Amino acid sequence: MKKIFLLFCTLIFNPMYGQDAAAFRSSFDALSHISASANLQQTIGVTKITIEYYRPNARDREIWGTVVPYDKVWRAGANIATTIEVSDNVLINGKPLKAGKYALFVLPGKKEWTFIFDENSFQFGAFFYQGSTDALRVSVPTVKRNNKTESLLYYFDHVSYNKGELNLAWGDRSATLSIETSEDAIIAAVTDKIKDAEENNNHRAYIDASAWALDHKKMVDKIPAWLKASRDIKDTFGNNFLEARLHALNGDYDLAIKAANTTAEKFPQFTVVTESFIARWQKEL
Repeated sequence: MKKIFLLFCTLIFNPMYGQDAAAFRSSFDALSHISASANLQQTIGVTKITIEYYRPNARDREIWGTVVPYDKVWRAGANIATTIEVSDNVLINGKPLKAGKYALFVLPGKKEWTFIFDENSFQFGAFFYQGSTDALRVSVPTVKRNNKTESLLYYFDHVSYNKGELNLAWGDRSATLSIETSEDAIIAAVTDKIKDAEENNNHRAYIDASAWALDHKKMVDKIPAWLKASRDIKDTFGNNFLEARLHALNGDYDLAIKAANTTAEKFPQFTVVTESFIARWQKEL
């Protein structure tokens, strides 16, 4: 029976038979499965990360060392191999991984797990895993959890400007990968915003870039020119109030309050916003 199943998988997942990964998954997911399908998306910086996987349940079973044997490559889920796709180059625990889609496998040990990023992303389970197309391997310690996770779970945590953590939890164990995205990609996205603003007289794009710069305290010297260009196209609450915020960022709270009051007079419908910031800035005087 096992040989028949493996032959079936070989036919289905052999590229010469013209199987399309997305079409196969869509067809497969059209029915209910014991291990439900899941899709996880997270943006870190401007890099989009997508994980597609299936969620087996523990069902009172001993997971580690039994359901999932130690020292044997595991699909890190169920059914079709778990995949991870990154839209830009990233660092996984400090190691480079190129933009692309990968099958994500785990080699579990008693104290640490090795995460494997395989360039052959379209696989059923880990039956045909060879190791010859590995893009990256990263070993991390496992953590024993007080509260058991019934359904296998991937989740992101501690997501910040260009960093985040990807966690895999099942049963009483979990492990964490750190992900760092490229700041160059973030700056490039801001540059694209300004290009859009200049080419299309897009006042909103100038506002978006200015708000980003204020929030992250980067390219602050560019903000005055961006806000002026935005106002020259269209005078709005956004490009007026961001000027007040810029004064506050520079520590000039008198000017910030004055600019906020002027903004409130011009755009009274946003008074509730300006008043809350003015109250905060008055405490800094």
